[in-house]
Amino acid sequence: MKKLLLYCAIGIFLLCAISAILSFVIVSSMKHNAEQEPPQESQEPTSTNVVSTYTAAYDIGVTEESFRTSYNNFMDTEFSGMSLQLLKAPEYHGKNANVYEHYFSDTLSLLVSYDPVSSKVKGVILGASPNNELDAINMISVIMGLVSVTSPDLSAEGKRKLLQSIGMFREEGHTNYRTIKGSTQHNNITYAIKGNGSNGVTFFVCGKDVAFGGSGSVDSPHDLLADLTYYLTWLKNNNTQNQATLNISNKNNTIDKYVQQANSYNNRIVSLANQCNQSLSRSQASSLYYVAMDLFSEIGITSIHLSGEANIPPKLKDILLCLFSAESERTRYLANALFAISHGNNPLPDYEAGGRAKEMYDHYNSQLQALLK
Repeated sequence: MKKLLLYCAIGIFLLCAISAILSFVIVSSMKHNAEQEPPQESQEPTSTNVVSTYTAAYDIGVTEESFRTSYNNFMDTEFSGMSLQLLKAPEYHGKNANVYEHYFSDTLSLLVSYDPVSSKVKGVILGASPNNELDAINMISVIMGLVSVTSPDLSAEGKRKLLQSIGMFREEGHTNYRTIKGSTQHNNITYAIKGNGSNGVTFFVCGKDVAFGGSGSVDSPHDLLADLTYYLTWLKNNNTQNQATLNISNKNNTIDKYVQQANSYNNRIVSLANQCNQSLSRSQASSLYYVAMDLFSEIGITSIHLSGEANIPPKLKDILLCLFSAESERTRYLANALFAISHGNNPLPDYEAGGRAKEMYDHYNSQLQALLK
């Protein structure tokens, strides 16, 4: 009996000991976990501010002077002799824009609007009312010039695709400029074209965020048509004085342009004649022959444009036309001489002087100088 009581006491003691050990292990484990985990603090939800990357473009990225210089350089290179130079005319000075309009001809003009502070061009409006094929060629040439100088990164194919996207040069056939309407964007610049249903066409180039009259106010600082409205109001109020000044300015500029062109042609003809005296090989003569023929064509195109000028007095225009005709003949003499050399033949005996054409040139040039005095 004593042994039984002893065994029971031992069992109870072991059971209590095991329970104590287990309790200690569990409590220790819980305490360790509590020390390992950082306290959880209540956090209020925070809002994330999204910063917009949109940047408004209220100009085409270049100053008026830079734009005009780039445009004229391009036209000199690509469309020489076509009388499509941009000249700065008397301008309206406003709070939101300075505006002027240059007339290439009676059927083609370009309005330029630029910021009065930064001088950056807000946009340009090309107005055209072509009456014949030459007018249409001039319109398209200016459009090509505007696209080329405002998006110089575009290849020839890129320019063609840009103009196709607004309705020009469609592959399926003839472009109907009476009903054309389209717009696109490239380099943060908007290009748009619209026909008026008859023979009027308007082509726009401006910063992508510049409006076309949709701002609802003529006081909008970023509305190209608002700038046009202010310019036309100013022009109307000052019509008599400004128109007289404009006519005189355009007339003088136009005359100077053709006189300088005639002098340039004469220098190129003399240069070709001097090269003919250098004992040319047949291949050299062949190459210069094509140079002479290009010059011959260029003089012909200039004569066509001169015929359509309205800002030159008739007598002066006739003298200039005769002068270009003489230069054309001189160039033809040189071309014939170079053609003969390239085929192993003797050239015309009077190619250096240009034959009778040189005498005609001297005669008309002396008359021209007398009229210009």
